[in-house]
Amino acid sequence: RLRVLVRSADGPHGFEIKKFKVSKEIPRGTEPVAIEFTASEAGTFPILCSLFCGDGHDDMKGALVVVARATPPQ
Repeated sequence: RLRVLVRSADGPHGFEIKKFKVSKEIPRGTEPVAIEFTASEAGTFPILCSLFCGDGHDDMKGALVVVARATPPQ
């Protein structure tokens, strides 16, 4: 289970991770928006701005890296 806190200083944006069906609008402001979801598999998953925000919108990309927990020895 993950809890990500996101805020925007310059204007509204969208925070989207398609693999985990996460899509949240982030308004401009100093208060963070909490986004909670379960990352059900390990891997690298793109984070996109899903709300057109002006010049540079297509360049707004990130990644969520999920690492599987190590199985304790038995």
